[in-house]
Amino acid sequence: MGLYKCKMCGGTLRIEENQEVGVCEYCGTKQTLPLLNDEKRENLYNAASELRRNNEYDRALKVYESILEDDSTDAEAYWCLVLCKYGIEYVEDPITQKIVPTINRTHYTSVFADGDYKLAIKYASEEQKRIYEEQAREIDEIQKGILEISKKEEPFDVFICYKETDKNGRRTRDSVLATELYHELTEEGFKVFFSRITLEDKLGSEYEPYIFAALNSAKIMVVLGTSEENFKSVWVRNEWSRYLSLIKNGEEKVLIPAYRDMDPYDLPEEFSNLQAQDMSKLGFMQDLIRGIEKILGKEDGIVAETIILNENVSVENLIKRIKMFLEDKDFESASEYCERVLDIDSENAQVYLYKLLLKYGLSKPEELSNCKEDFSVCHYYKKIMQFGDENLKNEVSSYLDNAKNYINNEMPEHIYNNVIEKIKCAKDIEDYQEIVKDLSSIIDYKDAKVLLEKSQEELNNKIYNKAEELINSGSLDDYILARDYLKTILSWKDSNNKYQHCNKQINKIKKINITKSRLKNIYEKVKEFAVNHVYITIIILIIIFLLFSKIIFPFFNYQIAMHYYNSKNYYKAMEHFDEADGFKDSYEKYGICKKIINYNNALKAEKAENYGNAALLYSMADDYSDAKEKFSYCYKKIDKNLQVLSFNEDEFISVNTKGKIVGAKESSGYFLKDSTVNMWENIISVYLSDDYIFAISNDGNLNIKNFDSSSNKYIYPFEIEDWKSIVSVDINKNTIVGVQSNGKANIITENDTLKEIVTNWENLLDVKVEDNYIIGLKKDGTVVAGGVDKSIKNDIEGLKNIVKIECSNGIIACLTKSGKVIVIRDENKKFNVSNWKNIEDIALGDVLVGLKSDGTVVQTGGIGMSELDKWNDIVDIYTCKNVVIGVKKDGSVIFDGTNYKYMEDVLENETILVNK
Repeated sequence: MGLYKCKMCGGTLRIEENQEVGVCEYCGTKQTLPLLNDEKRENLYNAASELRRNNEYDRALKVYESILEDDSTDAEAYWCLVLCKYGIEYVEDPITQKIVPTINRTHYTSVFADGDYKLAIKYASEEQKRIYEEQAREIDEIQKGILEISKKEEPFDVFICYKETDKNGRRTRDSVLATELYHELTEEGFKVFFSRITLEDKLGSEYEPYIFAALNSAKIMVVLGTSEENFKSVWVRNEWSRYLSLIKNGEEKVLIPAYRDMDPYDLPEEFSNLQAQDMSKLGFMQDLIRGIEKILGKEDGIVAETIILNENVSVENLIKRIKMFLEDKDFESASEYCERVLDIDSENAQVYLYKLLLKYGLSKPEELSNCKEDFSVCHYYKKIMQFGDENLKNEVSSYLDNAKNYINNEMPEHIYNNVIEKIKCAKDIEDYQEIVKDLSSIIDYKDAKVLLEKSQEELNNKIYNKAEELINSGSLDDYILARDYLKTILSWKDSNNKYQHCNKQINKIKKINITKSRLKNIYEKVKEFAVNHVYITIIILIIIFLLFSKIIFPFFNYQIAMHYYNSKNYYKAMEHFDEADGFKDSYEKYGICKKIINYNNALKAEKAENYGNAALLYSMADDYSDAKEKFSYCYKKIDKNLQVLSFNEDEFISVNTKGKIVGAKESSGYFLKDSTVNMWENIISVYLSDDYIFAISNDGNLNIKNFDSSSNKYIYPFEIEDWKSIVSVDINKNTIVGVQSNGKANIITENDTLKEIVTNWENLLDVKVEDNYIIGLKKDGTVVAGGVDKSIKNDIEGLKNIVKIECSNGIIACLTKSGKVIVIRDENKKFNVSNWKNIEDIALGDVLVGLKSDGTVVQTGGIGMSELDKWNDIVDIYTCKNVVIGVKKDGSVIFDGTNYKYMEDVLENETILVNK
């Protein structure tokens, strides 16, 4: 069984032995299949198919030709040559939802007259033949339509070929330079094809008919670029390679490469026999325009430029000058003098050696020994071997042997070491693309293959995530960019489905843009009418105003909102549903969007195990989807480190299901008197000590107040405005530590030693601040500690699988994942937990309390705890001094201990946010 990528969508097909036709399970198309009788053939077909689907038709064509070198009767390879020659790209029809071909390389000749098509038919089986003929008819009909449109187009003088946008969708420098060139040429009276402007009014149409017409009519093509990458980008290469093919077939045309801020030797090899122009040179534009005028015959008296050499200048002197230019790294002058020598002596092997050096940017022949490419394939090397004497050939051959040794031995190690360093700091798509490219060049070296697989997987994930991010934005440019990203990973996860989704949305948005364009034209005509018919216009405007404000604007806003709604961009959808002003069910849809946003944010919070935040958001999602069930689930899973109830001897504070602070008081209840505290919203975690109250809101912000009893004022004791994404916090005297969602910690303290220790901790889940030390619980279940008390490190060493830590009066209690409890620094053996098991939560004060999985409670070290043994249905526990509080499933609160009378006033009709 072989694996083959679908010609239409890129999905993986499993081919049985001798299977000639199959149906893709991803796109549903019936297609012909190659005979994959060995691994090499399978790899070649898949590589070529990938290149063709990425519109790299020339490169794909060469691979198919290499397949035919091994088997000249392979019908599928001939058919794939046809697909490359006609630039066939398969897309989903937005109306029929079927996969259909589009043409990117039109020809005047019909596909039925193509020699490779005839050979495909000749060697095909009957079933393959039927499919080839059916697909050829489709291509032929499309081509006829393109030719019909193109023949109506006016001819062009000049075609400007350039890269419009970079990989991030931003306009390139090439585009700016091309715009300048366009305006200069049009001012001189030339008719110029410049896609940015020429195709501006073709929005929503196929561009191929207009590009085809321009390529065939333009007498000159200027290929403009500022980097090797831009010259070789897929669509730029597609245009200039088609133009070169026309020249090769006898058309009287001229291609002019124009470069800037790059080495001319980095231009495509196909331009090596063309005179390239440096755009940075003074007077470049005037020289180019003058040259174009000459070629097109628009300058009076065309003058042929020739180079007249001084008869007294010998070839030997010219070669000396070349050598001097090379030593000075004046490569441009060296190249010019090489051509002057070759005009005199076209078989001068020494000059071909210098041309070889220039190609690779080298100054001396011996530098070829460290060349990073196998230069034996270069035609300059071949000329040296053809025309050089034995000494020169032996010298260059020795350089080649050294270079190959470097490529095969030293270079792989160098590349491998660089890749290892790149992997350590790789972050974005571009980083991993470089890594994959480097590893592909040394695939058989050490563990490069394993690293390549991992890096490719990471690259695919990053591309997939980037595409998802772009899709969620809902704009046309982002959909196009997302589609381009997904096209490179069609067989990864559900990328093919997302790719098809992008195509649908792109077509929808284009239709909307066409409508806008038509409305703009109508507006211009109405404007013209208004100037000539003022009074009638005023009446019409009043009617139009009423129509637009009450019907048309709401209608269009509703349509746009529905587009964003269907694209799952609910923020944008809400904005336009609001502007729809009650049109249809816009108010209802607005409410649904709000619920969905809350629901999606709740899902993210739940995934991050921020159950308190998730529960609050699920409650705001109301009846959307399974929000109620998930609300109940998150109630039971709220992180133990997010306290939602706290108390001291004077005040009892809790958070209700609306995220507001409520409580009961005895005589003072000072924090509840503070208006600022009462205004705090969306609280999911609260902590109360003798002098401080601080609360964490669902956006990770920290609210904090201190009551100064001496001045009877509420003050902000710490500067924590820049603290963000806080999930856990603890305080002791003048030290406060907040754990962020990324596992790092913020700390404010007067103790520099503590500050240095805590800021270096990572992957934190919770912290506890004591008088002489700080303990941190990490996400992997281990515990870290540091402070003035040096022995704390020894006490917590070796702890693992810990899910919660509690500290009180110098004693530390740890809850393990298995439901056991460990007590540290209990020198007087106050707490006995040896028989405890199935513990889900702990609380530590003067008493240590454990909540069991069955909802009952155990305690040790307490005084007067007569009711605890009778408790059941408990889902959360707290303790302070010698008091224990239990929260039941229904949100009610019960107490036990010697000091809880002040708590009996807990507010009626308030439900505690159950911390389980």
